[in-house]
Amino acid sequence: MDLDVRYTIRETLVSSLEMSEKVLETLGLSKSNAVETVRRFRAHDEATMAKQQAVKDDENKFLQTTRESAEQLLHLFETDAAEPLEGEPKRRVANS
Repeated sequence: MDLDVRYTIRETLVSSLEMSEKVLETLGLSKSNAVETVRRFRAHDEATMAKQQAVKDDENKFLQTTRESAEQLLHLFETDAAEPLEGEPKRRVANS
């Protein structure tokens, strides 16, 4: 980052991801699939932060990366819901 910051630690993100993993397991995902789902979300989140950092001084580009990230995340969730993970039954997504 710009001020020679080497690490960003988002303490509430870590606990939220841990809780999400447990919720997914409670909802019936296997431990390995819950871990993989959380890993994929975290990778998406880190990529979004990097893209936003690159355009932080341009409000329009920043907002565009935010919209694109939300669309990508929605697609990721829809794909996960439509395709059962290995060894698990197909999950249904409620229409909103």
